Amino acid sequence: MSKDSLPSINQSQILALARLAASSPALEIGEFSIENLAGGAGEGSRGIYRVAGKGIAQDQPFPWSLILKVLVPPDDLSSQAVHSPSGFAYWKREAEALTSGLLDDLTAGLSVPHCYGAITQPDGSVWLWMEEVHEDSVNWTVSQYGKVAHQLGEWQGRYLTGKKLPEASWLTPRWWNRDFVEENCAAVDLLQRSLDRPWIRYAFPPKRLKAMFWIWQKRKIFYRILENLPQVFCHRDVFRRNLMARTRMGADAKSTPDTVLIDWAYAGIGAIGEELVPLIQATYLWSEVGRETFRELEEAALAGYIEGLSQAGWQGNPQLVRLGYAAASALRYNLGNLRFWFPYLVEENALPDAIDEPVRETREAIDFWNGTLEQYIYPLAHEAVKLARKVLSWP
Repeated sequence: MSKDSLPSINQSQILALARLAASSPALEIGEFSIENLAGGAGEGSRGIYRVAGKGIAQDQPFPWSLILKVLVPPDDLSSQAVHSPSGFAYWKREAEALTSGLLDDLTAGLSVPHCYGAITQPDGSVWLWMEEVHEDSVNWTVSQYGKVAHQLGEWQGRYLTGKKLPEASWLTPRWWNRDFVEENCAAVDLLQRSLDRPWIRYAFPPKRLKAMFWIWQKRKIFYRILENLPQVFCHRDVFRRNLMARTRMGADAKSTPDTVLIDWAYAGIGAIGEELVPLIQATYLWSEVGRETFRELEEAALAGYIEGLSQAGWQGNPQLVRLGYAAASALRYNLGNLRFWFPYLVEENALPDAIDEPVRETREAIDFWNGTLEQYIYPLAHEAVKLARKVLSWP
């Protein structure tokens, strides 16, 4: 990625940021490079870039680097979702979160990238400048996800044992799932009108359609469950691609394992156990762990989270955790993400039985998702309804 592909970044603009990143107020910089790390496929991002160079400090070579995330409002969502500070996809939320101070006191073992500034550009975009986090390990084990779940439980457990929930206009509210799913009304309507399309018939066989439409019809039950459970401060998108592992060296020269949480675009108030849905299901669906490890990952994450809550002093009913996880499972990757990929299948001209490589890869991806939904996720929806009657004493 060349510098010419971005709005102009000159040395005078970058010097102060490089000095902050290098913790060297005397740093002098020369040429620097810009590397495209991600194309900005996520909601509210035009791209993520690594800006790096070699400077001079105290007459010695001194490398420095920064991560730049360009935030822009997505154009495929409702204005309320994007521009209202409480909207589920409020485009400035990550900048607000990283500059608010609310993330400065996460529990031991959890941290966020240091933010050097959120600068509004003449074109209206916001440039979010952050430290570059270097990972210690790339291939995570299931037990490592269990440790992250423990850290999340310890962090969120403080809000169940006396710590006041944060208050800010930009935080997602407890009805985030409601807004996230209701944004798919047009997609559900299009699906119902497109059942004769070849790829729709392949991707939505009768068994899946029946289960999905049952959840769609019952969705307000799941909203109600999540909104009435004990509430905690959530990241809301904790899965492998938003997790980084590193080791910090303390003043006593001892190393401390650290989990860095990136991408706080959905941060806000949510139900106990809800955080585990992306940690388990997105990690699995995006093939960040081996096939056939869903149950192992689920068990490790639930156990770790409950242990973390207990360590924070929470002595509540562990079934509340299971209920939050099961209710959010019915919504997040079943209904919630329908608008992201479904229109592609409606417009796809190649037939599902074609033999070319892209079609084969699409079929395999659909088969994997359908198998995961039918075997693991749809049963959680029915479990949530039954568990709500038992745990919340609902009729």
